[in-house]
Amino acid sequence: MSKFRTYYQKFSAKYQRSSIRLTLNSRRVEFGFFAFALCLQFLLPARLPVPPQSDNALPTPPDVSYLSMLGLGDNTFSARLLMLWLQAFDIRHQHNFQEFDYLYLRQWLSQILALDPHSQYPLLAATRIYAEVADPERRRMMLGFVYQAFLAAPEKRWRWLADAVVQAKHRLQDKVLTLKYAKALAAHRDEGLPYEVTHLYALALIELGQEQEARQYMHDLLKRYPQMENQERLYIESFLNGKK
Repeated sequence: MSKFRTYYQKFSAKYQRSSIRLTLNSRRVEFGFFAFALCLQFLLPARLPVPPQSDNALPTPPDVSYLSMLGLGDNTFSARLLMLWLQAFDIRHQHNFQEFDYLYLRQWLSQILALDPHSQYPLLAATRIYAEVADPERRRMMLGFVYQAFLAAPEKRWRWLADAVVQAKHRLQDKVLTLKYAKALAAHRDEGLPYEVTHLYALALIELGQEQEARQYMHDLLKRYPQMENQERLYIESFLNGKK
C-alpha cells in the first residue's frame, strides 16, 4: 500500500462516521419514498425530452418551472424528489451505468445540488456510485463535477474532493489531476478544512518527483500557522526529517 493511500486512510478514519450516517439516512429515505419515486418515473418522462439513441437512456433533468410545481415551491423537497427519481432509474436499469449518458447525469447532479446546496448526497453519489465505473472518461466527469462543487463551498464539500484526490491517484493513475485536486484543498485551508487533507498536496508533489517543492510547502505551513495543533507540527517535522 502506498504512503499516499496510507495517509489518506488514517485521516479519513477520523471523519468517516458522518459519512456513514449520511449513507444510512439516505438509505432510509430511499426506502421510505421508493414507491413515490417509481411513480415519478412515469410522471417525469412525459415532460422531458428523451434522447433518441435508446429507450432506456437517461433523460435531461426537468426544467425549473416543472420542479417548482412538483415541489410546491420548496427547492429542498424538489431536490430530494430528483435524487429519488434518479435512484429509482438506477435500480430500474440494474445500475448499468455504462449505458448512461454522463453528460446528462452530471446535469442531474448539478441541478439537485443547485436546488439544495446543503445536500451532501449528490457528491457522495458522484464519488462512490457513479465514479465506480471502468470507463475512465466517465470517472473523470464525476470527479470534475465534485471539483467544481467544492470550489463553490470548500468548507462543506472538502471530504468529497479528498475522495477525488485518491481516485485520481489510484484509479485513474493521473498524477497531474491528483495534484490539481490536492492543490485546491491546500489553497482553501483557511476555510475550515482539516489540516490532514491539505497535506495531500505535499504527497501529490512527491508523486510527481517534486520533493523539494513538497518540503518547501510543509516548511511554509510551520511559518504561516505558528499556533497549529501539536499533532500537525509533529507530523510536519517528521515529514521534513524524511519520515513521511
